[in-house]
Amino acid sequence: MSKDRTWDTFDPKVSDQAKFVSGYTAMPNATHMVFREEILAEQQMTCTYAGRSRELCPHIIGTNKSGEEAVLARQFGGESSGKL
Repeated sequence: MSKDRTWDTFDPKVSDQAKFVSGYTAMPNATHMVFREEILAEQQMTCTYAGRSRELCPHIIGTNKSGEEAVLARQFGGESSGKL
């Protein structure tokens, strides 16, 4: 585990409790790093989630309260189980 807190600090309005669990973050996986690069480049992206092709704009990455990696993104196109 790394004490480095720079990789998921994108939105200063997000509380420290939401960004970090126990003050430590694990090294992000490859998928998480792709989202990070797209956020920094302010790029839209396509991906497959729950078996559906999606077009989205990622906004924030970090960890949830359980310490799992999480992404906040706005889906604007592609497939969905409901209305967009």
